[in-house]
Amino acid sequence: SNILGRTTYQIEVVPKNLSGGQHAFVALMSYFVFDIQWEKQVKRKVAFEGMNEHGLTVSALEFNEAVYETAAPKVKSVHCMLVLHELLRMCGSVQSALDHLAS
Repeated sequence: SNILGRTTYQIEVVPKNLSGGQHAFVALMSYFVFDIQWEKQVKRKVAFEGMNEHGLTVSALEFNEAVYETAAPKVKSVHCMLVLHELLRMCGSVQSALDHLAS
């Protein structure tokens, strides 16, 4: 689909050797097009839903009314747009995802 000529969606299979992690996964990828000052257009790919080879399924939701925790200084963190990709490529179960997020 194409929303206002700015966003398209595609189902993508990401093999383990390309995921940058320990697991392969399949995800619904959203492609966003941004106009920025120094370049005409930039296209970025972000996964919002997916499942890895172990059956771990993750969906990313944002609630406008919610108050989100801010990152603590000098603490390793993952950008909110990359959490789903990080969990699918690195975790094989819900418990390992919770442990990964807590680390």
